[in-house]
This record gives sequence, C-alpha cells and structure tokens, in this order.
Amino acid sequence: LTPYSLVSWEWHDFFAGKLFERLTVTPGPDFARLPVLAHGQGARVKHLWLRIPLAPYTCNWCRSPEDARWHGQNIDTVQATIDRFLTRLLYWSWRAGFPTHATLEISIHSPSDRLHGYGHYDMDAVPEGLGRALPSEGSDTVDPAAQHTLSMYQTTPVNRLGATWRLYGRTAMDLRYQGELTKADFITRLLIRRQTRRRLTPASTCQLLAALPNLEELALEFWREPTALDQQATDTGAGHAGHAFMLGNALPASLTRLKLFEDSSDEMTIAFRPLPGAQEVRTADPQVAQALAARSLGLEQAAVAFVVEAADFFAAGQREWRWSKLESLSLTSRLLRSGSIPAANGMLYHAAGVVKQMSRLRILEIWNGGTRIGRLFRYEVAGDEATITWKGFSEDERLERRVNEAWENVARERGAGKVTYRFEMLDNEKVWSHGHAIVGLGLKVPVADNGSVTQMMAETWPGQGGCDG
Repeated sequence: LTPYSLVSWEWHDFFAGKLFERLTVTPGPDFARLPVLAHGQGARVKHLWLRIPLAPYTCNWCRSPEDARWHGQNIDTVQATIDRFLTRLLYWSWRAGFPTHATLEISIHSPSDRLHGYGHYDMDAVPEGLGRALPSEGSDTVDPAAQHTLSMYQTTPVNRLGATWRLYGRTAMDLRYQGELTKADFITRLLIRRQTRRRLTPASTCQLLAALPNLEELALEFWREPTALDQQATDTGAGHAGHAFMLGNALPASLTRLKLFEDSSDEMTIAFRPLPGAQEVRTADPQVAQALAARSLGLEQAAVAFVVEAADFFAAGQREWRWSKLESLSLTSRLLRSGSIPAANGMLYHAAGVVKQMSRLRILEIWNGGTRIGRLFRYEVAGDEATITWKGFSEDERLERRVNEAWENVARERGAGKVTYRFEMLDNEKVWSHGHAIVGLGLKVPVADNGSVTQMMAETWPGQGGCDG
C-alpha cells in the first residue's frame, strides 16, 4: 500500500489510514519508533498487537520442561517488554490527537514452538484485518526439515509430558512489578488469544488491568490448568491471586463487555495424565461464578466459557439484584452433557426466574461442546417476538413442559406477543473440538475470536478428539 500513498495527498490520507490502523509491534527497533510514530500517525491507530518472543530452544530441549532459570528468564522478558511498551505509549498520551479508542493485543510464544512436537499448532495467526505498518519479523520462519511431529516421541509418557510442558509452561507466568505500570488511557480493549499457550496468573492480569483505567472490553482466551490443585490456585488462590478476585475486584469500572474462554485439548489431557491430581474433568468453583454474577450487574455483554458453571451463576443471583444493563449473556454448563438432561432441565427452569431480573436481556445462550458433545439452549427476543431454541442429539432430549412454560412467561413479561419453539438436531459425529461445537451449534453470542475458532478446528481432526467440554 505504501507506493499508492505517494500518488497524491488524497491517496496519502486514505492509504495511511489503512497502513497505520492496525500495527504489529515486537521488541527492538519497533519500540524506538513508537514515540516517533505518535507525532504524525498515532491518531490513526486502532489496534496494537504486541508480540513477545520467548527464548528459543533446540531439539535437545524440546522434550524437557523449562528449568527454574529458563522459566525465570522468560518471565523477566515478558515483564520487561510490557513495562517498556506501556512506557513508550506514554508519548502518545502527551500528543494532541492521540487515539481515544484502541485495542491492545498481547501474544507470547517462543519462535521454536512451531519447530518441534506441536508444529501443527498455529502460534502466530494474524487477527482479522490486521496490517503491519511497522516492519516486524512477521510470522516465524519454519524450516520443514527441522519440524518434528509429536508422534515421533509420544512413545513414552515422560517425553509427551516434557514436550507439552515446554509449550504451555510448567507453571503459569507470575509477573511481579515493584510499582504500578504506566497507564495507557486510550486503550479501551484488551485481547489475549488462545494462541498464547503460556498462562499468565490472574494476579499478573490484575496488574495489567490496573494500567488500563478506561478499558471497555476484556477478551481473554487461556488454557486449562493441568491439575486440580493448580486449577484451585488459579480460580480462588489466596489473596489477590485468583479469577474470583479478578472478576470481583480488579475489572475497571469502565468495563461493559467481558469475554473469557478457557480452552483445553485431549492432547493436553493425555500428556498431563501421569501427574498427581491430573485434571481429567474441569470442576468449576462456585466462588468464581459468584464473583462473575455480582460483576455482571454492571455489564452490557458477558460471554464466559468453561470458567464457571451456569447453574452456579444463577444460584448466586440474589432476589434484590437487577441487571439493568445486561443485553447478552453466554455461559457453559456441564449439565448439558450426556446423561445430565434431567439436571439441565432443573437448571434452565431456575434460570428463567433469574432472567426476569434482567430487564434488557435480548439473548441468552447456555451451551456445552467438546469431543462428540454439543448442546445449546437459547432464549432470544427481537421486537415483540421471542424464540426458544434447544439443540441436541435426539428427539428424546426435548425440554420439559415446565421449562418451556417458565421461559414463555419470561417472554410474555418482556412484551412478546409471539413465542416460537425450535428443536434442532446436531450431528455429534462432526464435533471434534470446542471450535466445531461453536460452529455446529450456530452460537450467536461471540464467545471467542473468529481466528481462534478456526484454529481449534484446524488443530483437531476426525478420530483424534479435541477437548472435554
């Protein structure tokens, strides 16, 4: 696009807008150019993608987890890069005409990750429409001859565990800043996609959120913890360390849109199986659901997948609460699994009573999806019409009459003159991952980045299995 911008001033303005609207930034020369960019083009920027490269590793280490020294060095890299990046953005805040609304995306991975056991994983996909105005290293160059496949060293659990730990990190990255990070007032959306396989502790995320006081949307995609003990620490860790604290105390008051997606895969589950307390099935902590329910009172949109149990969310709702802003809500429930349909009916019946306290809610989706699993309940209001949809595997899974009547009552209270019931079938043989379930169920509330959904499907193939919903 750059040559076209030189044709005329009219063309210059148009193509400069396209060039600088979305930027990819990596440590090094890009950082030095950020203050200079603020002088002329900063106001054009709407999306900043900060790509943080971790230390590379060779074939001698690809089947071994990081030792404490290596892990510490990678944490130092991430910590220092974020600190320096936010400091550079301070120049933008000082300039007249700096952007007032921009997305900050952060991704973290080693350039070696794609050269070894998980070469079929996408670590560096470009967000939709993302251009590159600052010259950067781009996607990591992969020498096909240097790539392994995980099957080459899956013969022993030790090799499989080591390779998986090398990719995802043995423990979450705990960033510890001595003081507050430099604030970026013009960042209104924070995005971390699932292609960042390394996990940040919730405490680290809280520190980052404190630097974004005007945040309006938070979209985090992260990976399930390997053991139940790790999961407990992540969900409700002591002090300011867990998701419950983050949701209840650390989200900026300006936040109106929240999207959390916890991903998992069968490859991870199998690799971590030898660990004591390995987490075969994710058990949601009610404390996290309670924190989400309370914080959602001030939200307009909330989509939380596999982090909380929908039944816990509705159980946490108090009679005097009023969700006066909430327009869309998406939650997952393990009750929407084979053999749990009676319990699911009970949950949906109770949910109808809570939704009566959500005066502006126009769509609710409660779903579950994983390997050969996919079910959906949707309540949707448009004008004076309401639609109640149930999507499952067989005719025997229809909702109970009391559930239909409860939701029809909700719709009538919202002024719906017409209520339509829909039962749709899903071919479970075509569901191999969370991504396949999202597409197959036809979710209307966005629960993950479109590129992430594509990755989920691409990384899983028929017969392999992708995740436990």
